[in-house]
Amino acid sequence: MHVCVCVCARLCAIRWAAVPEEDWPTEDTARDVVLADWDMSGTYGDRRQEIVFIGVGMDQDKICEQVRERTAWPFLGGPWSQF
Repeated sequence: MHVCVCVCARLCAIRWAAVPEEDWPTEDTARDVVLADWDMSGTYGDRRQEIVFIGVGMDQDKICEQVRERTAWPFLGGPWSQF
């Protein structure tokens, strides 16, 4: 099971925004997977960073409040100001 997950993670870790479009998959379903999380503004493509919290009985509102209080996001402007 772990081997399967590692292989998938390695294959899925490609940042398609950094790959010339002529080198993208040609099958429609594969392209659909690439474009599913695409930033259509053209700025970031499929590049993003995420913070993931895993646990039981966690208070989502409290966590979001604490993350906002401890980051510089409001001062960065642009797309970050929405957080």
